[in-house]
Amino acid sequence: MKVLSFCPSSAVSVSLPNLIIFFITYHIRKLESAQFSVTGPGHPVTAVVGEAIVLPCHLSPRMSAESMEVRWFRSEFLSFVHLYQHGKDQYGQQMPDYHGRTELLKAGITDGNVSLQIFNIRRSDEGQYHCFVQDGPFYEEALLELKIADFFFPRVNPWIVALSVILLVLFVCFIGLTVYLFNMKGKHLGEIRKRDTKISKCCALFSNNENFIQICLLMFYFLNEKNMNALMLHHYHQLELCLWFQRV
Repeated sequence: MKVLSFCPSSAVSVSLPNLIIFFITYHIRKLESAQFSVTGPGHPVTAVVGEAIVLPCHLSPRMSAESMEVRWFRSEFLSFVHLYQHGKDQYGQQMPDYHGRTELLKAGITDGNVSLQIFNIRRSDEGQYHCFVQDGPFYEEALLELKIADFFFPRVNPWIVALSVILLVLFVCFIGLTVYLFNMKGKHLGEIRKRDTKISKCCALFSNNENFIQICLLMFYFLNEKNMNALMLHHYHQLELCLWFQRV
């Protein structure tokens, strides 16, 4: 529990009896005052641009905060985001960027709920917020952090993003493999057509002899394309080779 100081900054001499009286009075007032702490969510709050968000904050133990001062501010105490004081909202020194965009949720204020709602979230709203509650000379505060999520991936857990990336990579690999197999199939069909053409030419060359045709087919399957082309261009040499195969 923190206590506000009402002593002037200048140095003063205090006698021992007065000092004792001061501590006794302070102790009595502390006992009479409600004891509480201010608790936030304990983790960053995520919002999306254009939406509304609630910054959670409550007193512990639960007690009414109707008669307390509730101040939400960023970095400067006096320039506040929202101020509830003397039982009503105060807008005198509110930051211009938050005019008309804040509301203290009073439905649960009797139970110690002092959460703040911010409407029409902007990118500039990202950062730290202080939830400050004061009861007489005593006060406590909690520090919250507001994060603005990307518009295309609002409130997405990291594991979902990782899974999406993995699925995308697998999909791309599948498409690539499909295209590769399709190209290989086309290439294979082209080779088959080319082979059939060469076989037809070979058969036409030796059309007068059925045995030569069979030998020609055997040559085509067992000889590589380069040798086959050479044989096709020099049909006389092919004829001699076929006769040799026939004798063997």
